Amino acid sequence: MKFVTAAGNCVNTGGPAVQASRLVDRRDTTPRQEFYFDFDREFTSARGYFRVLNIPRGIYSMTILADGFEVYQNDNLVVGPSRRTVLPRIRLKAAGGVIGYVYSSETDRPINDVTVRLANPQKTESEARRTALVTRTDYAGFFRLATAGAGTYVLEFEHPNYISTSFDQVNIRQRGTTDLGKIYLEAGGSVQGVVLDEAGYGVNWAKVRISGVSPEKSARTNSLGNYLLMGIRPGR
Repeated sequence: MKFVTAAGNCVNTGGPAVQASRLVDRRDTTPRQEFYFDFDREFTSARGYFRVLNIPRGIYSMTILADGFEVYQNDNLVVGPSRRTVLPRIRLKAAGGVIGYVYSSETDRPINDVTVRLANPQKTESEARRTALVTRTDYAGFFRLATAGAGTYVLEFEHPNYISTSFDQVNIRQRGTTDLGKIYLEAGGSVQGVVLDEAGYGVNWAKVRISGVSPEKSARTNSLGNYLLMGIRPGR
């Protein structure tokens, strides 16, 4: 197998530091090959220059993440057949963002590790979930998403111990930050029990699911057949 080099230049209006980029081999290989790289300005004075060395020729998917700019995605990036592939100049579009804090409605204390998902309601459900921007709250309950294009989004909050909450009309402005302030989550109830077989022994790894809630709440039994589901909305 011959290895080649891919290089290019990413430009924008403000010139911020790029967090990370990913080059993923789309061919059917096992294990799947993934190449992570950062924009490295030590090799050149041209801001935004990058290169990936010693990768197989093929078709790749490139993702570029930059704070304050929309996510760049190219799913048909051809590397090769020559030893050096120079990519067309990449221009990032200015984006907007959303920030806020997530608190418990019972204790008025911040909630850590809440999954925050910003999705485009104009897309199909599967596509919206695949392309959604996702982050988690820190120990202060703070979250920040800064790579969304201008538009109206659905913002979802999920935590195992709390009832999931969503906002359907979150407006994002280009080059602006939407501050949602404090968002309160309500602690849910819990359901626990044991699953036994006909002989009275616990069933291991059985899936227990609560219907009528979104997102789905499910758990697996342990070796004794015990299960515990938390964050359940009160009801029947």
